[in-house]
Amino acid sequence: METYKKKMIFRINMLIIIAIITAALYLGLLFFHGQLPTLPSMFKGMHFGAFIGIELFLIISIVNGLRITRNKTVLKQSYVKENDERTALIIQKTATLSVTIIMIGILIAAITAGFFSSSIFYTLMGTLFFVLIVFYSLWIYYAKKH
Repeated sequence: METYKKKMIFRINMLIIIAIITAALYLGLLFFHGQLPTLPSMFKGMHFGAFIGIELFLIISIVNGLRITRNKTVLKQSYVKENDERTALIIQKTATLSVTIIMIGILIAAITAGFFSSSIFYTLMGTLFFVLIVFYSLWIYYAKKH
C-alpha cells in the first residue's frame, strides 16, 4: 500500500505543477495582451472559461488525491478500484474505439474544410497527425513494456 501511496503523492505533485504552469501561462498572456492580436470578447470569455474549468478540475483532483492519501481505508478502496481488471478492460476498449472515431471524424472534417479554407485543413491535418503520433508512440511503448 505504501507504493500506491507514493504513486498518489507523485500524481498530486504533477497536478500541482500543471496547475501552476497553467496559471502562470494564462496570467502571463493576460498581462502581455497588449503585444498580442486583439481578440473578440467572445474568445476572451472562452479563454477565461477554459482556464477556470481546467484550474477547478486540477484543484478538485488535488483535493481528492490528498483526501485519499490521508485515510488508509479510502486509500485501499481507491487502490482496489484503480486496479480492478474489469474496469481497466472497459476503459481500454472505450479508449481504443474513441480514438478511432476521433481520428476518422478529424479526417472527415479536414477533407470537408479543405473545400473552404486551407488554413483550417492544415490545422485539422496537424491535429490528426499529432493524435496519430501519440497513439502509435503509446502503442509501441506498451508493446515493449508488456
